[in-house]
Amino acid sequence: MAPTLSALVEENRLPHLAALLRETLPDTQLKAVLDAALRIVRALPDGRLEALLDLLRSERVATAKALIARLVGYARTSGPGGTLNVELGAALTHLLTACGEGPLFPALDAVLSTRSLLDLAEPLRQTLALPLIQELLGAAGALNREALAALICNVQAALVRPGADPAESVRALLRTVAGLTDLLDTPPVSTVVDGALAELSPSGAVWPPFQALLCCEMYGTVTCPGVGSTLPPREGPPVYVYLAYDVFLTRPAELDAALALLADREVTDQLAPLVEVLQTLGREPDVRRALVALVTTLLRPEIADGVLADLSLLLDSGAFDELLAMVDAVVRSCPEDAGLFPPGDAG
Repeated sequence: MAPTLSALVEENRLPHLAALLRETLPDTQLKAVLDAALRIVRALPDGRLEALLDLLRSERVATAKALIARLVGYARTSGPGGTLNVELGAALTHLLTACGEGPLFPALDAVLSTRSLLDLAEPLRQTLALPLIQELLGAAGALNREALAALICNVQAALVRPGADPAESVRALLRTVAGLTDLLDTPPVSTVVDGALAELSPSGAVWPPFQALLCCEMYGTVTCPGVGSTLPPREGPPVYVYLAYDVFLTRPAELDAALALLADREVTDQLAPLVEVLQTLGREPDVRRALVALVTTLLRPEIADGVLADLSLLLDSGAFDELLAMVDAVVRSCPEDAGLFPPGDAG
């Protein structure tokens, strides 16, 4: 069923993943991660897992998988001289270690619970397709790589202020961008801006954990500094903006296809049960700690470089699709009344 994957394993062409599983990860950590994965499978409603696997193996999500491969490649090669992007790994490690027990998972939970955000996918597609927006995002535009980074940094600084008004702050900063002002009151740009700022209303569910996450990422604290605080912000390049610009915004055709998936309610409805299970697990402290421990281990430079190379090989060779086919075969071959996995942990 998996000739490519089998060949990669037999020829020892995945040495870093093998070393990770055999030597690097403690048994307790590996067991915790596997147990979380099995809990996801067990919690999916009848038939939903098969539908999800059908979706993941279909051509409809081929673009999304291509973007994942690009993200892996970007992490591997966007550092100096085409090397590992150590600064991105350091920023992610900081986010997990400083905010993993604080606002990170509540913020993700709030965003995933806000289904109305999916309504912005289609107007965002239309916005990014506008010739003027593409011109602004171009190398010589007012929203080029460095200009966009400066804008986002200013937005973050404005939003972490005590008593910040998200709508007022963001609109004021957007109106400083030459060429963008006239678009802010006209669809589809106004639809995206108005919709996003409506979700960030101080009285809504998203704003409190989102602001706390911004503060945590910026200052490394679980609560925002008060008025008169002398706590300095964390120094470092705006790696998240660079990633968004380099991987997504400079590839409008690929991003357009991915946004089309988010705008497709049939697709998002198929993903909804998985999202709900992930939200439930994200609320469990033991699962959060296991996930944070796993990812921070993977982000260590001496591990990340080799593991990312192996993951790239899995994705580029088609072995990942073979792995999905194997999981699909196991799921479909289990008797309906037997249950996919018996109760108990992954040990």
